[in-house]
Amino acid sequence: MNISKEKLFGILVDVRTVDKWNPSVKFVDYLYEVHNYSGLGAHRRCNLYDGGSVVETCTECSDSMVRFEVTKYSIPVNSLFNFFKVTEPAQISGEADAVDLTIGIDFEPIDEDMTDRLSNGYKELFKMVFQGIQSYSDKIAEK
Repeated sequence: MNISKEKLFGILVDVRTVDKWNPSVKFVDYLYEVHNYSGLGAHRRCNLYDGGSVVETCTECSDSMVRFEVTKYSIPVNSLFNFFKVTEPAQISGEADAVDLTIGIDFEPIDEDMTDRLSNGYKELFKMVFQGIQSYSDKIAEK
């Protein structure tokens, strides 16, 4: 991605912006009276376009990894975590602000048939999320 590591982390850890770059999220609710909008402990409910929702809490926030535990969800799994791993690739000529982003999930499905269906669905979603993050970062860079 053509974005600095710092800017990408700013986007990923700020729970207020997920609906700006994740095409499956319609809007976000912030949970708890003490608003921690960014980093470790940040907590949000993502209301999805399909009518479902997920509640996420940031459980890891280091200089190369952001991980959310999903505690309430409308998909058939026993447990679910999503993560974003950021690495800086070898310097590419003319692209000083380039990073590699890996998006993944760890989940325990209710049954084996669900594993393939969820994996395939997330692969398609991740492609759209990559595009959404790049587009959102380009928009905020213009401001």
